[in-house]
Amino acid sequence: YIDHQARALTIYDYNNEEGRVYAQDRGLLHELTYLLILSRVGELLDKKGIHRIHCLGVSIGEKGVLCLLPQGAGKTTLALELLKNEGVKLLSDDTVLMNRKGELLAFPLRIGVSADFPLDIPGEHLRSFQRRKYGKKTLIDIDYFRDKIAPSAKPFIILIGQRVFSDEAEIIKISKLKAIGPLFRDAVIGLGLAQMVEYFLRFDFKDIFSKISIGFSRLLAGLKLLLHSKTYRFLIGRDQGK
Repeated sequence: YIDHQARALTIYDYNNEEGRVYAQDRGLLHELTYLLILSRVGELLDKKGIHRIHCLGVSIGEKGVLCLLPQGAGKTTLALELLKNEGVKLLSDDTVLMNRKGELLAFPLRIGVSADFPLDIPGEHLRSFQRRKYGKKTLIDIDYFRDKIAPSAKPFIILIGQRVFSDEAEIIKISKLKAIGPLFRDAVIGLGLAQMVEYFLRFDFKDIFSKISIGFSRLLAGLKLLLHSKTYRFLIGRDQGK
């Protein structure tokens, strides 16, 4: 049983992987149900050796490019710009999957942008959504990008985003060693992923052993991904266009 600050209640049965969410606020009900599904799907994928990376992922041909950017640095803005180019396809604007072979797999979710973000997209593909902590957001139905989704890609480039206090933007080559920390954060620990800790940690011996196994599997998959990729630092200046 999870009491969401007396505003909603979730009851989840792990034996049957079945849950119910109760709330009077329709927006809150949608948000909690969405996070519940992603939280459980994430762990079930982990157990199959398919792990999530918090990043933007696109493919050019069969080559995959991952952009590990700081929060609020513009993963979605960059995704929408890249998709305007012929030959660029989307793996995910927020969560890319990798398997034990280090291969990249698509995990396309609805794309969310700030409510004031300019969009030239038909209204039937858009929906407004009020979040508990981060305000109003506009959601773009992934069906709008159906023809621009790549089911999989081979590892090629990992871009590690870093904000800088200038108007310039630059991409510079770095060693794989310098990419280990960010990849560990976004793939092994999974910071930024849609994962409610209430559904992930259950503090019994069997579950603790399972989580250790998942962490080890994530680490091996991440190292294999790194081994087959070129690594770069993406310096993000204040001029978004650059």
